[in-house]
Amino acid sequence: SGEIKLAVHPRLISAFETSAEPHPYDDAIDIAVIGGNGTICGSNSRSVLIAVYRYLQELGCRFLFPGRAGELFPTELDLASTSVVVRERPRYRHRGVCIEGANSIEGLIDAIDFLPKQGMNSYFIQFQEAYTFFKRWYRHEGHPHAASKEEFTVDEARRYTAMAVKEIARRGLIYHAVGHGWTCEPLGIPGYEWHPWKGEIASEVAEQLAEIDGRRELFHGVPLNTSLCYSRSDTRRLMVTYMGDYVERHPDIDILHVWLADGSNNQCECENCRTRRPADWYIMLLNEIDAEFDERGIDIKVCFIIYSDLLWPPLEGEIRNPERFVMMFAPISRTYREPFYSDRYEAPPEYHRNRNEMPRSVAANLGFYRAWDEVGRGDSLIFDYHYMWAHYRDIGGVRIATILGEDINNLESLNFNGYMSCQVQRAMAPNAMGFTVMARTLWGETDTAAIIDAYFADLYGAKAAMVLRNLQTLSDLSHELNFEDVPEMKESATDKVRLCEKIEKLTEGMLQRIDFSSVSKLPLGGRILEVHLKIWHGLATALRLLISRECESAETVFEDTLLYMWQQESDVMPALDCFNFNRTIRSLFQEIKATIEITV
Repeated sequence: SGEIKLAVHPRLISAFETSAEPHPYDDAIDIAVIGGNGTICGSNSRSVLIAVYRYLQELGCRFLFPGRAGELFPTELDLASTSVVVRERPRYRHRGVCIEGANSIEGLIDAIDFLPKQGMNSYFIQFQEAYTFFKRWYRHEGHPHAASKEEFTVDEARRYTAMAVKEIARRGLIYHAVGHGWTCEPLGIPGYEWHPWKGEIASEVAEQLAEIDGRRELFHGVPLNTSLCYSRSDTRRLMVTYMGDYVERHPDIDILHVWLADGSNNQCECENCRTRRPADWYIMLLNEIDAEFDERGIDIKVCFIIYSDLLWPPLEGEIRNPERFVMMFAPISRTYREPFYSDRYEAPPEYHRNRNEMPRSVAANLGFYRAWDEVGRGDSLIFDYHYMWAHYRDIGGVRIATILGEDINNLESLNFNGYMSCQVQRAMAPNAMGFTVMARTLWGETDTAAIIDAYFADLYGAKAAMVLRNLQTLSDLSHELNFEDVPEMKESATDKVRLCEKIEKLTEGMLQRIDFSSVSKLPLGGRILEVHLKIWHGLATALRLLISRECESAETVFEDTLLYMWQQESDVMPALDCFNFNRTIRSLFQEIKATIEITV
């Protein structure tokens, strides 16, 4: 019998670089196991776990979806005849996922567990407690028949969040925390979801809210979207003290995200605030946080975000202590029809308080990022949304996975040191090729097509080429359909109807030809493919009818299709977030209806 020893070697990083001290967030693995004997080492405990999973993959084990239903293991294995020698470090430091969508605690733990199996090293729980993400699941929001009227409490969310944090720590993952809520929680106003708040606001609290159109009140009633009067030193002091107290109560946080209000064009218009851009006040606040944390002996990292109104860079001041901070670029309004290229950028437009348009093109977004480059910065990563909404516009999933691969391959030339995916945790319909591309390109592989080919071979075996060919065609057709340009649905109605007919024909043909009980090596793989094709066959039919102005028929098919999706939820739960799909697709269809000026 063989013996495999596990060990942590912090200096393993020095085999790849010459820096004096290894960075705690950097990973490296060293596997030398021959004939079932040897060592599996990592630069830290997290790296050892990643190395163990890598060893298992070299032996033929596959982790194709989160959870036990997504795992494949060799039926026969002679360790005495195996030889695994790997010494690697990932290309990027930050390789993480951020919570979004609707989540059960069991599903969330599966998502966290999946990360080191894929070589990922970070998890980000937004808010002080992930209330909104749990509430969506436990109240079955959006479900036409199962929606619950029972209250889901903040205390329950805190309990589940604590369980998730424990699972993050158990695997040695880097724990990113909070982000949203700092502009309301310090004032005693709850900020744990994007909904209006009906509570009373004392006059001394209202004075600290942003003044817009002469009034100081919650922005459209939503605390999370409400800016503060950042020119007031007492307001900033309140925020800084609150953050210091919070971190001292939560010593398990590795990287604290400090964001301002969500949304855009919601900045204070008072005489003092107007003297500087929002980013100038933001830099001032960040430096004050650094000073407070220094005084308290708090040595965690703070992540600041380039996002929304903060895309326009500061005109005054700079980060005084770049070593404290991680800079994060979040291009939420970008197109996902083309990747980020390092040589395509345009100068940002002038900043106009509360009258700005968010950038759509790649060149415009990168122009804002480059404008921030002169601000004192240390570490950096991109916070992007490929699998938040954009993947629903790609029926086959191949194009969005390819765009993601190209984006990650280009991060190095853009001086990013990693990627945090803000995504629904169950973004794996028709399969998890996108997650696989993300993980493997962040680790160091560069051939996106080869990664996709290998994943399909692992999941579909002899049927891989057939499934990939058809999904590629569906991707190409949905690219032509172009859900990003809704006005074009009206302007090119005849062409759009033709494309819908092609999607209907292809999905119908696949549903008739494929034996879903045997197409995949995993039952989940076949089931999610079948459900995905049925959903999109129905939605393509509904869209064709809608564009053709057959309104009642379009509504019937649309509702029947989403009802079918909800009815399959228990089967496809590990792979499809029905809440987020329902919300996103409904919003898209409503936009299309409004654009072609019909009422359904």
